[in-house]
Amino acid sequence: MAQRQAIHQGLVSLSKYQQ
Repeated sequence: MAQRQAIHQGLVSLSKYQQ
């Protein structure tokens, strides 16, 4: 479960960088 949360956090970070 922790792995999935880390992946989600990474995607959010990428989204912020893109915007």
